[in-house]
Amino acid sequence: MGKMASDMNDAANMAWIPTSYMLTSTAFSPIWGNLSDVFGRKIVLITAVLIFMTGSLLCAVSSTMIFLIGSRAIQGIGGGAVVSLVSIVIADLVPLRDSPKYQGLIGGVFSLSSVLGPILGGVFVDQATWRWAFWTQLPIGLLAILSFLFFLKSGTKRVGSSWDRLARIDYWGILCLLITIVTLLLGLSWGGQVYPWKSAPIISLFIISGVFIGITVFVEMKVAKEPICPPWLFTQRNLLSLYTGSFFTGFSFYAVLFYLPVFYQKTQFESATASGLEMLPIILGLSIFSVISGSLVSLSGRFRIFIWIGMFLLTLGAALISTLTQFSPKAMQICYLLITGCGVGLALQTLIVAGQASVQRKDLAAVTSLLTFWRTIGGVLGTGLCGTIYQNALQSNLSTLLDPKAFAKIVSKSGADFSKASSFDEVARVVEAYTRSLQLVYRTFVGFAALALFATLFLQHKEMGFGAKKEENKTNRIEPFEKAERTPKQMKRQSELKMEREKGRRM
Repeated sequence: MGKMASDMNDAANMAWIPTSYMLTSTAFSPIWGNLSDVFGRKIVLITAVLIFMTGSLLCAVSSTMIFLIGSRAIQGIGGGAVVSLVSIVIADLVPLRDSPKYQGLIGGVFSLSSVLGPILGGVFVDQATWRWAFWTQLPIGLLAILSFLFFLKSGTKRVGSSWDRLARIDYWGILCLLITIVTLLLGLSWGGQVYPWKSAPIISLFIISGVFIGITVFVEMKVAKEPICPPWLFTQRNLLSLYTGSFFTGFSFYAVLFYLPVFYQKTQFESATASGLEMLPIILGLSIFSVISGSLVSLSGRFRIFIWIGMFLLTLGAALISTLTQFSPKAMQICYLLITGCGVGLALQTLIVAGQASVQRKDLAAVTSLLTFWRTIGGVLGTGLCGTIYQNALQSNLSTLLDPKAFAKIVSKSGADFSKASSFDEVARVVEAYTRSLQLVYRTFVGFAALALFATLFLQHKEMGFGAKKEENKTNRIEPFEKAERTPKQMKRQSELKMEREKGRRM
């Protein structure tokens, strides 16, 4: 991002490059599931990839920071859709008993790409230009679309005209939900960074979000015929447990991913690229155990035990990470990160599988989108809250460990400038301040990881295909993508035809 900002001579708005993507990808994630129910999975998935490619193209040719930020927002609309739609499509194509294997594979692929992507982007920045990070996404997106067109089977086409399908969309629900999420995310993103938490803009954003939460609930319960967030999906014990667990998992895990590189940069003096590579133990553990957990869930037909073990390992890993100092041996660091990654790998995709196993077929897309949404919201809130904790703790620790003269010379609002330290002792004190501050942040992770574990303890067991249910699961598999659903007009016409047939028999 630094290179982008310098090329466009606009460092002030640099933080909006990732924020704009996050805002739109999170805000639109619950909506795509509803659209895929109305128009079919295949066409919506292709549309999402096309939107992502359009955003990538616009990013590659951006000449101003504002244009780049807007292009990233377009990217986020499509990119956020792909994450949830892929899980929905897998559940459509295979029996429930086999779904965890494929969900685990997808989780492993996403984990690897989250590491390889930034590394490859760094290579482009160092060897060519950051624009290639966006240009290279175009042929990949085109290849994905071609594979969908030629290899992804579509089921029975939906009955009804295009107008009937458009009439089924929950427009008011979409509008109210977007306002709710965008104002909430803006408040979380700006709070403590752009404006103080108690400032009028932040409080106003939270008030608007709160008001529209109530409006959204009313619309979904009383107005919408096919709500994007069906109210009955918030009354089931298993789903409430999964939403809460997903939220706190996202809170703790995404914050760990964000603040661990800070530890290596500030206490080990590593570069951004090197600190990114230090995350490999977490990502490898996540990737490998995501695949393993998927296979084990498919074999056993049970998901609770793997979620519980995963949440326990996440809590344990976060607790161990909170003890790291600048003097911790490298082997210890790798071990702690690996434990954390294994825990997340066991739980992350299994939460999606558990949600899909807990609902009827008609609610499959909605519950998958909602679980993804709650996990992302948790991640946004976690990084924002921990950012405030980190900055406050750092300023306090620096003022305690440094004498007033050194504090005034070294410390600014953004942290401490090591180059201004006049002695090795001052550098050591600054490193100690960073270590203490990050340990406090990591202890926050422990608490929220423990809350994720506690929330999932309320999960009820659901069979996933044993005995007779196994055969039922195979025969009742969901037809891919475009299973016909009758509109109210068609149902009325069918009823009239049935009455005419009954009348004919009497005559």
